[in-house]
Amino acid sequence: MDKIFISYFHAGDQKYKNQLSNFIERHNIAIDRSVDIGEIDEDLETETIYRKIREEHLADVDVTIVLVSNHTKCRKHIDREIASSMRITGSAQKRSGILVIWLPDYVRNNFNRVPSVRDNGYIISNFDEFGHIFYSQDTVGPRIARNLKNGYIAEIKWESLSLNPRVLSSKIQEAKEKARDINPDLSDPYRKQNSENCAEKLSRGWW
Repeated sequence: MDKIFISYFHAGDQKYKNQLSNFIERHNIAIDRSVDIGEIDEDLETETIYRKIREEHLADVDVTIVLVSNHTKCRKHIDREIASSMRITGSAQKRSGILVIWLPDYVRNNFNRVPSVRDNGYIISNFDEFGHIFYSQDTVGPRIARNLKNGYIAEIKWESLSLNPRVLSSKIQEAKEKARDINPDLSDPYRKQNSENCAEKLSRGWW
């Protein structure tokens, strides 16, 4: 059975993570290797936290699912989890596929937007005849934007997912195939800190 890891903004998007994890377990879709709240001591050194996530959770993951909201671009741990998932760091870790799930608040803010010249090619993600999701380095951060552009990342809207086990299983397989066939763009350095540009006053914590 496939192993997945869910990367998300703990303070703002926990309800979506819980709903997705429960759905995956109930329908026996995959083994969830995500970090639960309180599982890792937040008082540890930052690099120790990243090492524990990489070695204890990501090492044998097939697909990392990223729940993308308006907060995602600003969170350092999400950026590191995505980067670590896409890197091959020796025999103990394989490269994982990435599946982006666009959450409702992101869709509300970025549905049918008109891209500007400064977005430099990070333009539109097609879903269906009803419209498009807009993304750029400004809206999702450079790492997600670059790997959407080069085709490495699979994607779906939360509403389109409808928590249908066949749809989710299909998207997980698509992400695995993309990771097999496409080289990720790893050119961006790790985000060093959370940004104050998002509505992050919900939490000042590491997550």
